[in-house]
Amino acid sequence: MERCPVCRARYKGSPVCRRCQADLSPLLDIEKNADWRASQAVQALVSGDRHRAKKEAVKARSFHGTLFNAVLVDFIRHMEG
Repeated sequence: MERCPVCRARYKGSPVCRRCQADLSPLLDIEKNADWRASQAVQALVSGDRHRAKKEAVKARSFHGTLFNAVLVDFIRHMEG
């Protein structure tokens, strides 16, 4: 997260926005889950389990649409043929 979705203040690492005091922890949990799923997708690729890799990568992208997650999904789909 780069900015608070409520007031657009720069995110400084706290689970509470420094400006508007919004609770950011649910969003941070979603981002953490997306990062974990992306790492699971990469591990599945390394172990040769493309089906699990695609499943985890798609979930990661749906939780947090980062460039990395989008490229990961496209990479796995490209590998499928």
